[in-house]
Amino acid sequence: WSAALGSNGKTLAICGGDSSIRIYEVKPNRRVEMIKILQGHRPVLPAAAFSPSGHLLALGDSLGSIRLWDLAQREPQCDCTLQSQDWIEALAFSPDGQYLASTGATNDHAIYLWDVAAKECIAVLAGHTQRVRALAFAPDGAVLASAGRDFAIRPWDVKHPGVGRTLHVLHGHENMIYSLDFNHDGAQLVSCSQDQTVRLWDIATGQQIHVLPGLGENRCVQFSPYANILACSAARHAAIRLLDTTILQEVQQLSSLSRNADGSISFAFGPDGQQLVSGNADHTVTLWDIKKATAIYTLEAHTAYIKSVIFSPDGRHFFSNSLDGTARLWDVETGKCVHIFHAALPYQGMNITGVTGISAAQRAALKALGAVEQ
Repeated sequence: WSAALGSNGKTLAICGGDSSIRIYEVKPNRRVEMIKILQGHRPVLPAAAFSPSGHLLALGDSLGSIRLWDLAQREPQCDCTLQSQDWIEALAFSPDGQYLASTGATNDHAIYLWDVAAKECIAVLAGHTQRVRALAFAPDGAVLASAGRDFAIRPWDVKHPGVGRTLHVLHGHENMIYSLDFNHDGAQLVSCSQDQTVRLWDIATGQQIHVLPGLGENRCVQFSPYANILACSAARHAAIRLLDTTILQEVQQLSSLSRNADGSISFAFGPDGQQLVSGNADHTVTLWDIKKATAIYTLEAHTAYIKSVIFSPDGRHFFSNSLDGTARLWDVETGKCVHIFHAALPYQGMNITGVTGISAAQRAALKALGAVEQ
């Protein structure tokens, strides 16, 4: 919550936790009357990605901005802001860190490929007919896979980004696709969908290898870095299931996770494959010892749905981003939060000192949305 009082002392703007701004008028008898509600102005951070070096953290917000944070500094510094369009749904760095792929709620349903050093968009990959929700680079960086609401998976040839060529269009899912991941050598791709299946694909041929049904509606799927182990989140059971892809059988389950009506769970393997972090339905995060199938600790992390969790490449930190408008960097060893990132407000830093032609209510609303007056 935050509040700002108009310079005339008669107008009050309150930014609430429900993504609204309420404008109040202070009457002469000190009675306060609400005169307007502005909905949906509070930005959130739905997308995040670590660069392979671990020095850069990309955060995409609901207003279409992608901010690159330099984590090599004593305190994380915003290195630059890439301006995209509308809500950023997913981000992914190429394995060499040269490119950043982004996608969101754009009318063209495209994927934008950014040159990180030049800080400019170098390619627009168009072909999807609905919003894209998931992105994944192959380990060699030659292929970028995308999927979403049109039920199709498109692996793109990004060795020559300007060409924007689709290698195949993978059909099979019968509902929205939530998550994608490549195995360690890039030969296989895994996908999970609202159709309650997990599917394995051969990237070279574009053919479906296996369908794993009966796992519930999975929101997240990921290969272990060094083994033939596949993890998927069984939302209905509030559990993470570990499957051996060589025998296509469940070998382990991390099941003491909390539930809510949605039951959605996000997770990520550590770089050595020995640990896993999960973002739970009750807004907590849990660090797991995979071999023992036990929780190392659970932390009170956020106040709203956790969109994703990711490990830093060196395994010393993990990161959680939430629809509560914050993203948090955690120390793996201690379990302490070492930094909180906030989504930038729409008019963050705008100086409205001396600006004329706006009402007291408008001035107060601008200040509640990040503008400053000296």
